[in-house]
Amino acid sequence: MVEAINDFFKDKKPNYAIQYRQKHIYSIYQKLKRKNLSLEDLQDILGIRVIVEDVAECYTVLGIVHSIFRPIPGSFDDYISLPKPNMYQSLHTAVEGPKKRVVEVQIRTYEMHERAEKGIAAHWAYKENSSTKDNSIFAWLREVLNSIKTKNANELIEAVKDELFEDEVFVFTPKDDVVVLPKGATVLDFAYYIHTDIGNHCQRAIVNNKIVPLSYVLQSGDRVEIITNPSQSPKIEWLKIVTTKKAKTRIRLFLKAKEKKWL
Repeated sequence: MVEAINDFFKDKKPNYAIQYRQKHIYSIYQKLKRKNLSLEDLQDILGIRVIVEDVAECYTVLGIVHSIFRPIPGSFDDYISLPKPNMYQSLHTAVEGPKKRVVEVQIRTYEMHERAEKGIAAHWAYKENSSTKDNSIFAWLREVLNSIKTKNANELIEAVKDELFEDEVFVFTPKDDVVVLPKGATVLDFAYYIHTDIGNHCQRAIVNNKIVPLSYVLQSGDRVEIITNPSQSPKIEWLKIVTTKKAKTRIRLFLKAKEKKWL
């Protein structure tokens, strides 16, 4: 499989790396026990990882892998668009490799790989490589810690989190998937992020088991559930509620289509 992927890239020469591994016997045993599976259910005993420069290349490589090897239905997970709670990002798919053996393929950028291997701190340490010594992550952390006058561990954690994620909020779907939105986003922005139809038919939202208005501004850690109604549709007032470009665009498109329909 590695040879086939290398042959495809031979003339294109992008900056990429390929790793491969066979799952350890004890890891197989743990997964079978944890998820109550049979050996035939496992799709990641054999695995290949392709590491590329940017997100666009991740999806390009996914298409290439699927064009060379037959994908296994229902095996695709997009953790780039919907990162795991620990900020893990990667594309996962399973394909039928040589001798009809199922092989898991992971595709990610170098930055995502660094974060997956070394933890969340690598997210900022990775960016440090292109900055000056004065702007290093360690100097920044010292400055933050020195500015926080507290001996309370919980207060310290909250303060550092505010510094790290000051421009973003991390909220959860009912299935515990993480959604990352810009600070100031509302539950209506969340609805449009999940799907245009959910946004267009959004009637109300439940945040942390409480009904909230569509204008509710999301806070990191909120668990959000959207209640839809087929008879509900976007109103011009919604443009004042949403903050994300995607939501504004979807609302405007719906209103324009509705206007043309009545002309």
